[in-house]
Amino acid sequence: MINRPVLGWHFLNGDGRLAYGNRQHVRVGEWLYVGEPLRICEVGLHASSRLIDALNYAPGPILCRVELAGELIEQDDKFCASQRRVIAMADASALLHEFACLAAESVLHNIKNPAHLAAARAAIDTKRLWVADQASNAQLSAAWSAAGSAAAWSAEAAEAAAAAAARSAAWSARAAAARAAAWSAEAAAAAAAAAAARSAGSAGSAAAARSAGSAGSAEAARSSQDATLTRMAKDLLGCE
Repeated sequence: MINRPVLGWHFLNGDGRLAYGNRQHVRVGEWLYVGEPLRICEVGLHASSRLIDALNYAPGPILCRVELAGELIEQDDKFCASQRRVIAMADASALLHEFACLAAESVLHNIKNPAHLAAARAAIDTKRLWVADQASNAQLSAAWSAAGSAAAWSAEAAEAAAAAAARSAAWSARAAAARAAAWSAEAAAAAAAAAAARSAGSAGSAAAARSAGSAGSAEAARSSQDATLTRMAKDLLGCE
C-alpha cells in the first residue's frame, strides 16, 4: 500500500472511456477502483511516470494527468494500481501531431542528401498545414510517401532513420482512426531516437564503443523527448 499521492500519465480512447473492462466513461476527479489482485498488464489501473512511456501504450489521444493510490506495482515503464483518478484531461491530438514534427526536426541534421532533406522537411511542413486544415489528406499522403522513399534510398543508417522520423511525423489515418495522433507521435519519437543512436554509433571506432554510445544516445534522446512532451502537456492541461 502507498500512503502518498503518486502522479502519472495515462491516455484514453477518443471517446474518453476505459479501453478494457467495463469501458466506463472516465470523469475528472472520480476515483476508479479495482478489487481483484493486481497483475501488471492484466488487472489494475495503469499509468506511467514518464509521459513518453505512457505514449507507448496510448489507445487514443485523450491525455490524462492521474493520481494513483492503494496497492501499487511498479515495473519498467509503468505502474499498476488499485485506485486511480484523473486530475486533468484534454484531447491532445494537435499537441501529439506537433510533437511528432518536433521529434523529426530534432534529427534532420543527420540527412546529408539535399533531396532527401527536402522531402523530409516537406513532410513535416505539410503535416503542420494538415493539422491547421490548410492541406488535404491527399497532399499529406504524397508528402508521407516522398519521405518514405527518401528513407528507402538512404544508404546511411542515421540518414534513413531521420527520414523515417519525418515520414512518421507526416503519417495520418482516416478520420475514423482515433489513435492516429498518438501513433504518429510514438513512431516519430522512436525513429528520432534511433537516428540519434545510429548517428552516435557511426561516430565510434570500436564495436563496443558504438554499442554503448548508441544505447546512451537513444536514452538521452528519449529523455529529451519526454522533457519536451511533458512541458507541452502541462501547458495544455494547466497542471503539474
